[in-house]
Formats: sequence, C-alpha cells, structure tokens
Amino acid sequence: FVVYNNTMKRDDRGEDRGSRGRMTVLTVVMTAFITTFTGSALNLSIPDIGEEMGADAGFVGWLITGYTLAVAAFSVPAGRLADITCRKTVLVWGLVIFEASCLAAMVSVSMAMLLTARIAQGIGASMIFSTNTAVLISAFPESLRGKVLGYSLASTYVGLSAGPVAGGFLNHNFGWRSVFIFTGILGIGALIAACSGLASEKAENREK
Repeated sequence: FVVYNNTMKRDDRGEDRGSRGRMTVLTVVMTAFITTFTGSALNLSIPDIGEEMGADAGFVGWLITGYTLAVAAFSVPAGRLADITCRKTVLVWGLVIFEASCLAAMVSVSMAMLLTARIAQGIGASMIFSTNTAVLISAFPESLRGKVLGYSLASTYVGLSAGPVAGGFLNHNFGWRSVFIFTGILGIGALIAACSGLASEKAENREK
C-alpha cells in the first residue's frame, strides 16, 4: 500500500486520500473474504449440526443452499439500490445484517432459526457483493484499478479455499458455532473499516 502515498494527494478538505485508499482496500479485502468464507466454512459442520438439531443431512444442507440462493436472488436488487442511493450506505447495512445474522446463528436453538439466520446472512452478503467492487473502482484512478482489483479477487479465492479447512478446524476443536464467531469478529473489523474509511458518494457519482 506504500504506492498510495506517492499517487494520492490531499483533497480540498485536507483529507489524506492515501489513507482513505488503504481503508477502502482493507474494507473490500475483508468483505470479499468473509462473504466467500462463510459460504463454504459450514460444509464440514453439517453432520454435527444435524446431530445437535435432530435434523437429517438433506435439511441441514439447506444451510449452504439457502445462503447461496439468497446471495444470487438479492444481488441485482441490492446493486440497483446502491446505484440510486449510496454504495457506502448499502455496504454498511449489508455488514450490519450480516453481523446480526452471525449473532442469531450463534444462539440458534432450532434448525428453523438457524436456517432463517443463514438466509438473512445471504441477504446481507448480497448487499456486500454488489457494492464492494464498485466502491473499490470508484475510489481509485484507472492506473491503480488493476492492482486493487487483484487484491479483491485474491481475497475472494482465499476465502473460498480457506473455508473448508478453517471451518473444519474450528468445528473439530470448538464446535460449529465457532465458525460464526470467527466470521462475526472479522465482520466487525470490516464494519469499522467501512464506517470510518469509505467516502459517501455525491449525487453525480451515483448517477454515473
């Protein structure tokens, strides 16, 4: 991120664009990781969840499918909402919904409650998915977009790859609820970074 110090100058209000650029990258990298990580981290927890909740494997499998379907169904509406309002606002609210869903999943006492939490988590993830790349592109000039998009893409695939490994480790040693605890902790960091580091867009930027 040292390159930002040489390429970003202070704006009219004296804000350090280099620092804001780093916070934007941090936000996008963290959100790209947690949304893909949580999609695959529960794969090895299905037998334990089914045993604790008294549900068969087919029903428990909807914890994975429900999340994926929610992301697919709500990504386009969330992206459109971000275009006509503010991408930062949609991203932040997506993180809030995602975090609240993690908390609900951690304290779930039935499969119905857990499945509802996972679907809500997917809705929050769709709001994140549909805005984080757009936020990243709008924050950097064309000369830096390839590099910062590379960070985002790498984080996405690290999350996909680490999900089964880290999720299996957490489930084996601390139980399946620890997967949501871990994801929630990372989500809090992403929420703080988004609230403090992302710039609210002006109307002309939203229209563009």
